[in-house]
Amino acid sequence: MDQLVGNLDLGVSDDLLIGLDPSDDAAVYRIDENRALVFTADVITPVVDDPYLWGQVAAANSLSDIFAMGGEVLMAINLAFFPTPGESITTQELEQVLRGGNERVRSAGGLTVGGHTVRDSEIKYGLAVVGEAHPDRILTKSGARAEDVLILTKPLGTGLIIGAYTKQNENLSSESVEEACHHMKTLNDTAAQLSQEYGVSGATDVTGFGLLGHAWEMASRSGVDFHLKASLLPHYEICSKLVASGVQTGVTRANEEATQEHVRISPELNELQLSLLFDPQTSGGLLISVARDNAKALLADLHKTGLYPHANIIGEVHASTSPKMEIQT
Repeated sequence: MDQLVGNLDLGVSDDLLIGLDPSDDAAVYRIDENRALVFTADVITPVVDDPYLWGQVAAANSLSDIFAMGGEVLMAINLAFFPTPGESITTQELEQVLRGGNERVRSAGGLTVGGHTVRDSEIKYGLAVVGEAHPDRILTKSGARAEDVLILTKPLGTGLIIGAYTKQNENLSSESVEEACHHMKTLNDTAAQLSQEYGVSGATDVTGFGLLGHAWEMASRSGVDFHLKASLLPHYEICSKLVASGVQTGVTRANEEATQEHVRISPELNELQLSLLFDPQTSGGLLISVARDNAKALLADLHKTGLYPHANIIGEVHASTSPKMEIQT
C-alpha cells in the first residue's frame, strides 16, 4: 500500500498537519489556530453473532483513531458491506448493526449523518469519522520521548478470543466472550482525555498489527528504543488456555515477521507471552507514552474511571541513535 500511494500526486498544503508523510492513526487538517479536523475510516468483519453488539464493537474500533490523535468525535458516516437481505443476513439484523454503531457514535458525543452501502458477499461494517482537535494538542506516534513510561489501557488477546469463537473452541466460555466484547466496545475517549490532562507526549491505538507492530511504529517514528516487560502485559485470563490448545490467528505470524528485524526478544518468554506480542487486536487500547513523573497518577486515574481496569505500565522509552525494541520477561 505504501508503494501504491507513493506513486500518487497527492498535493500539499500548509494546513495539512498530518497526512501520509508520515502517516498516523488519522489525517489532520487545520481550520484555524484553534481548530483542526481529524479524519479516519475503518471497517471490520463480524466478531460475534449478535448484530447489535457487533455494530457497537465495529463503531468503537472506527472511532478509536480519533481518540488516539487526541480528538473529539463530531460526526460519522456508516460504511456497510452486506449481501442482499435474506441471503445470509436479514433486514432486521442489518438494522441492529446500524443501531449498535449509532449507539457508540452518540456515546462519543457525535452524530451519525448518513453512509454508503455496497452489496458484497462478505459482511463488513465500520465508519468514516470526522473529529476535532486543537492543532497544538494533537497526539501522534512520533511523540514518545526518552525517559517516558509506556502504558497500555486495554487487555491483549482479542485476536485469540475471536479466533477461538469462530472455531467454537471448547476452552472458550461465554463469560470470556462477554468480557472481551465489553472491552472491545468500550471507547478510548476517556483514556484520551486523561492523556491530555497529564501531558502525554505520544499515543497510538493497538489494533490489527498487534502490540509490537504498533509499538514499533511509535518507536521508529519517535527515534527511540522501547523496552517492554512481557510479564506486565495486561491480557484476558482465558488466553493461556487458548494458546495451550493451539489457537492461532491468520495474521499473528505476519505481524511477527513484520517486526522481527527491529526487536530483541528474551528466550525466556513463554508461549503465551510471545503470542500476546503479535496478537491482532480489534478495538484495542491506547499505547501511551507519558513522562515518568506522571505515569502512576495517570494509571491511577485510568483505573478510577472503571473503564480500564486492566491498564498497566508495560515498559519504558530509552534514548537511541538506532531505534529498536527489547522485550524482557
